[in-house]
Amino acid sequence: MRALDILIAIRRRWRLIAMFMAIGCLVSFFTASPGGTSTSETTTQWVGTQRVKATGKVNLDVVALDATEGEVPNAIRKILLQPPDFTPSKLKNTDDRFSPRTTRIANVSIDANPEAPRNLITITGTGPDAFAVRGIVKSLADELVRFEDAKDDLKLTARLQETQDKINLASEEQADLEKDFAAALTADDKRVIGRALTAKRSEMRELRQQFRRQEDLFNRKKPVFSVQFADVQPLPLSTTDSVKIPDSRPARLALGLVVGLLLGAITAYAMNRSDTSIFGVRSAETVTRLPVLAEIPFVSPSRRRRFDVLTHQAPSSRTADAYRGLRTSVELMWMANAQEGDPPAPQCVMVTSAGPSEGKSTSTANLAAAYAEMGKRVLVLDLDYRRRRLHKFLDTDAELFLENSGTLADPIVDVEALAQETSIPGVFFINSASPSSSPADATLAGQAAIVKARELFDIVLIDTPPLLVTNDPFDLLPYADAVVLMAKDAVTKVNALERATQQLRRLDAPVLGIVLVGAVSSRPGYGYGYGYGYGYGYGYGYGYGRKVGPPAPAGREKPRKLFGRKGKDDTDLDLDVPIGIGD
Repeated sequence: MRALDILIAIRRRWRLIAMFMAIGCLVSFFTASPGGTSTSETTTQWVGTQRVKATGKVNLDVVALDATEGEVPNAIRKILLQPPDFTPSKLKNTDDRFSPRTTRIANVSIDANPEAPRNLITITGTGPDAFAVRGIVKSLADELVRFEDAKDDLKLTARLQETQDKINLASEEQADLEKDFAAALTADDKRVIGRALTAKRSEMRELRQQFRRQEDLFNRKKPVFSVQFADVQPLPLSTTDSVKIPDSRPARLALGLVVGLLLGAITAYAMNRSDTSIFGVRSAETVTRLPVLAEIPFVSPSRRRRFDVLTHQAPSSRTADAYRGLRTSVELMWMANAQEGDPPAPQCVMVTSAGPSEGKSTSTANLAAAYAEMGKRVLVLDLDYRRRRLHKFLDTDAELFLENSGTLADPIVDVEALAQETSIPGVFFINSASPSSSPADATLAGQAAIVKARELFDIVLIDTPPLLVTNDPFDLLPYADAVVLMAKDAVTKVNALERATQQLRRLDAPVLGIVLVGAVSSRPGYGYGYGYGYGYGYGYGYGYGRKVGPPAPAGREKPRKLFGRKGKDDTDLDLDVPIGIGD
């Protein structure tokens, strides 16, 4: 992320950022009245501590585990009419052997912390209710003491029962030996059995002594744990749950502006990164490797006046000056790159674009008016028979179509009869072929009209269909002295414009440069809706190859090299400039 990219995004989408800032101000303005209470809330947490002291040597980790999971906490939950929880308790620090274990009973958080040096367990409860904290912590400590004592009693009882079982077994074995001794017949048998009987009686005496010791230990047993503090003294702990909003209205408005600015800038940057359209002169020249001949200002007239030719109707406007600049750029680029034997200026100029709705018809009509101001006789040829619009700009008869009165091998067009006078002095217009014409007939008629028009007019301007949707412009290339490529700034996609220039470059077309319609340099923000473009409501389904027509005019056997880049290798161009970003 570069600072330049952020600044470009802010410049390009400043209206979006302003909207976010306005929303932030409105939200902060109506959040609370001046002098009102803060939206932050301070709650009181009560902390209660109970220490359980071990009277002997015990495993404190096991005791902490008993305090936080299993029978002890579930007994307290049962008293509180809550369901038991068999989830294993969590260790706060798994790397430490004597780490506190945690659980939760009702709304009280419980920590059982074993303290080995002091041989005790500290039970800490935290909750919003002092009475609940006191009761739960004390009850948990008492239940833990009872549970651990019961565990110790069970161990001693088990030992007593084990010793008693050994005594019973030894007694049965002694009785059997006494029977065997009485039934012995020989002195040797009596001597062997007597020895065994003496040993068993000695074992019985030891077991009875062990049983008496264990019984005495059980009767004199002390509690394993003792509660050090009979009561819990809760301590208040204040915590803030939310961020405080300023009470004063100006401070809240300033906060809303800052938040809205940040959110708007982030949104604008994200939208700018995802946008694949060209933006500005630098972007267009990087994509096409062609010079920008002119930047046509962004205008948004009403629908009723969308077909006005501003170069004629508003000669002092910025748009009129832009098209005069385009006329001059076309002539100067021609002169700068002219070859020996070329005329001083191009006579036939083709106006085309990569896709529809990029200002071809608007620019053709205005460029014709700019040439007519210089006293030229200008003919405008509308060769886009699929979508005819030029007659609306020039106020001519839409039903007088371009027709081939000859044959396919020898097309003939009566240009003098078809040329209509327009509302612009010095500008004449020939309508396209009938919409019902075939592509071959329309193309041949257009080629023948161009050849004848060269003899009768000073300037011939050709308005063609888009390059990427039909083959017609490529059939007309040999008949044009120069090609002007139109692109709508901030609308035309980078991929489409790049494909169009690549096709023209492969055919060695005489492209003078590119014209940016609705240039971003003429407006502080970014917006769609350039009123003089037009939209195609249908798709082109034609894919015809090159058609056979009349020969190209004399001196135009070979198309001219790409102007502005003649003899320059592509590797000399700065291709590191970011595509789709303005200058």
